[in-house]
Amino acid sequence: MSTQLTIKSLPPYLFPTSSLTLSNIKNVTVLFGKNGSGKSEILRNIAQANPQNCHYCNPEKAGIFAHNFGLLEQELSPDRTKHRGRNINENYYSQVLTRIQAFFTKRGAWVDNTIPPPVSHLDLEKILRFLLPDKNISLIDQQPFFKIEGIDLNNLSSGERQILGTGIDILTVAGIWKLEKRENSILLVDEPDAHLHPDLHINLALFLKKIVDDFNVQIIIATHSTTLLAAIGHCLVDQMSIVYLKRGNENQTAINFSAIQKELASVLGGHALMGPLFSVPILLVEGDDDYRIWSQVPRHH
Repeated sequence: MSTQLTIKSLPPYLFPTSSLTLSNIKNVTVLFGKNGSGKSEILRNIAQANPQNCHYCNPEKAGIFAHNFGLLEQELSPDRTKHRGRNINENYYSQVLTRIQAFFTKRGAWVDNTIPPPVSHLDLEKILRFLLPDKNISLIDQQPFFKIEGIDLNNLSSGERQILGTGIDILTVAGIWKLEKRENSILLVDEPDAHLHPDLHINLALFLKKIVDDFNVQIIIATHSTTLLAAIGHCLVDQMSIVYLKRGNENQTAINFSAIQKELASVLGGHALMGPLFSVPILLVEGDDDYRIWSQVPRHH
């Protein structure tokens, strides 16, 4: 597991020397920052610098589930990440579906007759249920490549479609890497929280913990959602760190998510974690009268 990453070829308007070094990287590291702080640019540069051991997942504005017959060869390529350099990917869900097919192909090509493959589609199905526990999801080796018992895929809400697409994307890549016996692999997940109701954030965090524990991969997530940040911290408190990303600072150290932060987020909500980003202290008061008085102080001092 890498504990430090140096990212090069970044735009000089973000970082003057076009490079950034991130330290104290853990199993899960969250890049947390304002719009325009360079979160997506950093993830894409990491992926493009090491396409064989990195996968860039960008579910936002991804379209609909539809199979593209021309993508299988691309998904079986070790350099599959080279094809994903844009911030908006209209083929995202097509690639996700094709990778289910690629997983079945890789598993079918397992050549060691002395031991079974280390992961099966049934294993993946169990992990997918962390995302939508009330739905029975099956992966199949023919179109449409997955199905949900009693539900037409076209009737999924935008949030359900997004979290399921993101989950299948992450899970099939991790499964293929395990079949290929890849090591030192990194999943780069760009703003998976769009369109998600807060209760789905905790499902996503539980899912990510299962991915880290079962597939021995690192995950770097870019977000500006305090709800997702709090959910990940709650589920992976000892396995995660946070980078409060600041433009121009070319050496940034991730902060460990502590048990105290976990309790603060549980009691006060995810917004309590935003202080380091905006250099804003938190003042706790006892009652409504105290709140009314102290809330006036910043206006007069």
